[in-house]
Amino acid sequence: MQWAKIQVITTNEAIEAVSEILTKFGAKGVEINDPLDHYEKPSSDTVIDQRTLTEGEVSVTTWIAESEKLNPEAIKKEVEGLSEFGLDPGEVKIYLSFEDDQNWNLTWREHYSPIPVASNMVIIPVWQKEEYQNDPRIKIFIDPGMAFGTGDHPTTILTLQALLIAYRLEDKVFDIGSGSGILSIAAVKLGAKNVYATDLDQTTIENAEENLRINGVSQDVELKVSDLLKATDQKADLILANILAEVHFQLIPELDSHLNEGGRVILGGIIKEKEAAITDKLEDFGFKVTERLSMKDWVSLIVQRVD
Repeated sequence: MQWAKIQVITTNEAIEAVSEILTKFGAKGVEINDPLDHYEKPSSDTVIDQRTLTEGEVSVTTWIAESEKLNPEAIKKEVEGLSEFGLDPGEVKIYLSFEDDQNWNLTWREHYSPIPVASNMVIIPVWQKEEYQNDPRIKIFIDPGMAFGTGDHPTTILTLQALLIAYRLEDKVFDIGSGSGILSIAAVKLGAKNVYATDLDQTTIENAEENLRINGVSQDVELKVSDLLKATDQKADLILANILAEVHFQLIPELDSHLNEGGRVILGGIIKEKEAAITDKLEDFGFKVTERLSMKDWVSLIVQRVD
């Protein structure tokens, strides 16, 4: 079997949305190349896979099995259409090449290594599980070829760092837009009583189930296909949402009715340009920011009800 390698040149702001679009066309995971991940400020153009990234550009690459879903022009059209949702995808470019099955598997694994989240937490590719069994840190094992939110992007790292600050033992946790399940796994390993996780896509839920199994926490997490919190009338002590800023505007009105007294909320995936609008919306619905974490162009917020 041959695999099509599709490389999308876009902006940091659009990374998460581009990743979601690629899933619709058969992608099982993405590789993100962002010059700011390696340089505080690029001193010159960065070359990725023979494509030149200028300042402000990032590369999102995936491998898709040859099928009727392989449609680079349709992918480009959807990425360009992100501007209708308030995201700037930049000058979108699509590059296409082909690799055989053996090369795809080898190439995929070459791009992943353990990712330290904090001094006491690390994200580890599942094929390195045995090597890290005795590591004293909290270990989150992820198959990066299965789903998105695998820890290699600032939004995931920031949300995990916020979780390390805000969690309490025996918390009941909601994980909204769970993706690969990485936040749910971390919550359980930090001592959550139980976790209720939702995502819009059934395939994503199935991938998260496998990651939960790998980490031995399947019995502690309930996964459900749902639009935000609409599928439950329960309340949580801690709500996690590492989602696009535009979706936060829809989620914030639902928070109060789903939060226990003294509850906390972590909002991740916020591009800095949208932070002020998010905090204004929070204030409109009776919430205040108690802690702010930032990395590059991204922000995560820990919020509570106003006393």
